[in-house]
Amino acid sequence: MAVRFNPEELHQVAERARAFSLPVGVYARRLLLGKQPRPPRLSRKALALVGELNRMGNNLNQLVKLIHQHRAPAGLLTTLRQCLEVLTEARELLNSDSGSQP
Repeated sequence: MAVRFNPEELHQVAERARAFSLPVGVYARRLLLGKQPRPPRLSRKALALVGELNRMGNNLNQLVKLIHQHRAPAGLLTTLRQCLEVLTEARELLNSDSGSQP
């Protein structure tokens, strides 16, 4: 059995399949069989990094509150540079994980 798509439909299906890191055929088969495609799994390292990013988000929120109260702590620039390093590492890791198959 073959399923045909016009170019626009194929582009849409391919984009949706790519979001799940699945080949178009696997994505279409899962949908046709009534199975919901699952998002790609992240590695343990990536999951740990997501937890760290959550903690960083909480800390940054507290820092912003202090800045608005004109009580910014000494060494804030160093802390922000460290945050930027972690965010850069996170982007690289998550981009490399997104190319792997579940």
